[in-house]
Amino acid sequence: MPGFIPKKFPGKVAEPMVPFYAAGLIVLYAINAGANAMMNCKPHLLYHLSLRDSR
Repeated sequence: MPGFIPKKFPGKVAEPMVPFYAAGLIVLYAINAGANAMMNCKPHLLYHLSLRDSR
């Protein structure tokens, strides 16, 4: 079945994408740090405490 096997592409795929992978990891870290900071801030905690007391 030579028609179903694609030709091997001789170009590099992962190496040129390394800056984008690194930027993605930095963005994910920043979003995680921001979410953790918002979860631990006082207005957010007071909101959840008020919801817990109202039930």
